[in-house]
Amino acid sequence: VNQRPPSTRNATNTSQPDTEHVYIPGQQKLFAVKEFRKRRSDETPRNYMKKVTSEFCIGSSLHHENVIETLDLIFEGEKVYEIMEYCPYDLFKFVAMGEMDLDEIFCWFKQICQGVSYIHSLGISHRDLKLENVMLTETGIVKLIDFGCATVFKAPFQKNPNKLTGVYGSDPYIAPEVFSKNVPYDAEAADVWSIGIMYMCMTLLKFPWRIADGSTDTNYKNYATFWPRGRDKLFVQLPKLKHEGRQWIEGLMEIHPDLRPRLVDLLDSDWGKSIEVCRPGLSRRETRPVSFSFRQSGCCHRPAQSRLTGCPSPRSSPFPSPPVLCAAVPSRTCYP
Repeated sequence: VNQRPPSTRNATNTSQPDTEHVYIPGQQKLFAVKEFRKRRSDETPRNYMKKVTSEFCIGSSLHHENVIETLDLIFEGEKVYEIMEYCPYDLFKFVAMGEMDLDEIFCWFKQICQGVSYIHSLGISHRDLKLENVMLTETGIVKLIDFGCATVFKAPFQKNPNKLTGVYGSDPYIAPEVFSKNVPYDAEAADVWSIGIMYMCMTLLKFPWRIADGSTDTNYKNYATFWPRGRDKLFVQLPKLKHEGRQWIEGLMEIHPDLRPRLVDLLDSDWGKSIEVCRPGLSRRETRPVSFSFRQSGCCHRPAQSRLTGCPSPRSSPFPSPPVLCAAVPSRTCYP
């Protein structure tokens, strides 16, 4: 990076000063570097470049406090690198440690909703929302990453959004309608479902099922077949929420996509507005206390060396099949 000239692109990030993400030769600053896989033998150079540049073009067009800043694309011989804003921690490790209190869970849940609502407002669907694709700054600010599966479902000035086809994402987080072969689905609603699964994993420390397909997963079959009793058996385990919070959370995992709420409506509700979130630049006195023993200035925390070797013991499952431990899961189809 130091060998490259200063970037002429000075993207505005709502969470940082304008100069925060500009290359300055000789400046000691840490960036995140993603190395794309090499082109496969059965892949044409044109198709390979299309996949690489598509992820970069989408990522570099997004500028929001809760979305990672994508800064540059570098070609070195046959290798391709994407340069991004650096964040030291990922949300999955915090969830796996099982030490978050409800304030922290909702702080990060709301920030995820804010980031996804922003990209939806631009007509972009992430299509691979999961705990591993959420990073955290040292002050607890959420940053969505990895737009390899992302796609545009609505162009500017387009009145009606396009429906999508194809299975993208990571199995435990994928909405049930996505598995319906050749049946177009609503991109926003599918992302909303994924956020619901992320919330379930943050609070219950386990996935409710391995895959939202009743033909292969008994837990999901019980959830969907015995509606709404199956839903009630699952949601009774969740903490009680004030205002209309439970209705909003239940709505995220509504099996009928047309009945799922839009994130902009959730955030604008009395319940959504009541959730306090981390803000960049706050001093320690201005922030609420957190349950973790490792703290520093900012709303949330800086973890000690992770002791993660696996997930903690899950809480009891309402379904006959064994609970599915929260674990890192691979993405389907989308470009790594």
